[in-house]
Amino acid sequence: MKEKISLLQGSPTLEEASALAKETDAKTLVLESLDGRVAAIGSDLETSEREQLQEYLKMLSANQAILSKLAKEVLRRETQAAEEKKKVDEDATAVATWLKAKTSELLSTSDVYDPLRAAALEKKAARLKKAESEVRAYEESDVAKLRKSINALTKRKDSDNGDNNDDLVRELKEIERTFEDFKVKLRTRVSDLEEKIEPRRRFEAELDACCQWLARAEGALAAEMRGTVNIATLDDHLQKFRYSFKSTLCVG
Repeated sequence: MKEKISLLQGSPTLEEASALAKETDAKTLVLESLDGRVAAIGSDLETSEREQLQEYLKMLSANQAILSKLAKEVLRRETQAAEEKKKVDEDATAVATWLKAKTSELLSTSDVYDPLRAAALEKKAARLKKAESEVRAYEESDVAKLRKSINALTKRKDSDNGDNNDDLVRELKEIERTFEDFKVKLRTRVSDLEEKIEPRRRFEAELDACCQWLARAEGALAAEMRGTVNIATLDDHLQKFRYSFKSTLCVG
């Protein structure tokens, strides 16, 4: 019995605590049965014998009660620790899955090509900036909750999950490192897009000016002079050519 109490006061596994709890319950029933038998044969025993047996059974019952209470406390504690560990494992898996999905969605190889139009660049940058806010919010909620849970588990001095908790700590550090790497890449992507918007807008304005000039020049060159050609008509065409020429110098 002393060995069992020593084991329970140490760091038993959940399986050991469960087995001891069942064993103590079974032995409690045996002691109750023995107590009934002693009472049944009490009249056939000498007074000293009866008192000695009763005293011995009383001592066994007291020790058994201590062992049973301790076994149930340890079993309850280890069961709770196992459930907390399972919940933390599930939360860690959920966070890792979420991060993997976001990385695939926002930084996949198929998303490396940028739109041609400045408006489309702005739209894409805005989408990624919104994603940055979502990532920060998720980190401040779910990741912070996971960090708190793991820290609580690692501080438990009465649990036998030391090695497993070390694994959780390493997993948390890996998740935090991956999150930081993801945020840096996302911020770099947004900055890269924003730097391209203004040059792309200037290019579009210059391209529009070129297209407008070509349209005017084409109109001037393609105009037909029908009927009587007079000085006014010739002067009008001359002005169109001069305007096109000046526009060429400006566009150039």
